Amino acid sequence: MESDAVRVRLRVQGDDPDEVRNLRSWLQQERAVRAHGDLRYAETAGGNEMGVGVEMLSLIVGSGLTLVQLGLAVAQWRDTRRPAPVVTITRETEDGRTITLETSDPDAVATAMRELGGS
Repeated sequence: MESDAVRVRLRVQGDDPDEVRNLRSWLQQERAVRAHGDLRYAETAGGNEMGVGVEMLSLIVGSGLTLVQLGLAVAQWRDTRRPAPVVTITRETEDGRTITLETSDPDAVATAMRELGGS
């Protein structure tokens, strides 16, 4: 992976444990994710998350895949689900801060991802 790569976590909440697998399959169909991302299943931090149905993916976003592309792909996937599950995208910054995005509005996703450094 490139030195300017960014790791993000995608968390799917809901009653259907297959939704994280569906999101992973959807993202793997994205050419930029296949070519410039490293998509894997991830464990929840500490293993003591509250609530049922919390699943996570981890994705290293390389220079050929922007955070904006990722956010829009997630928003498009949510549009295909009924009801649309909550997907939270989290990025930890170099200074240790955690930035979390939780919205289904494509314009808000694009704006927030640009502000996170996704160009």
